[in-house]
Amino acid sequence: MTDAYFEKAASTYLDRSGRGLWGHFRRREKAVIFDFLQPQPGESLLELGCGAGFYARKLYSDFGMQVTGVDVCPSMIRQLENS
Repeated sequence: MTDAYFEKAASTYLDRSGRGLWGHFRRREKAVIFDFLQPQPGESLLELGCGAGFYARKLYSDFGMQVTGVDVCPSMIRQLENS
């Protein structure tokens, strides 16, 4: 059941997760996680359960990190690869 939901939701998941109340919590969560990680250019990170790549994209684009994303949903990984 869960796999089918994420396969269907993959094409809009990243956009929807950045809006409204979900987006508010995502931005707060990102601030806490990045404060904890102290990301540095050139560092490597493995993100398990990366979905469409909300964090992976930011760590790569904002900090120049090498990020490997893993997710059980192929459609989510395709969203990350196509960015």
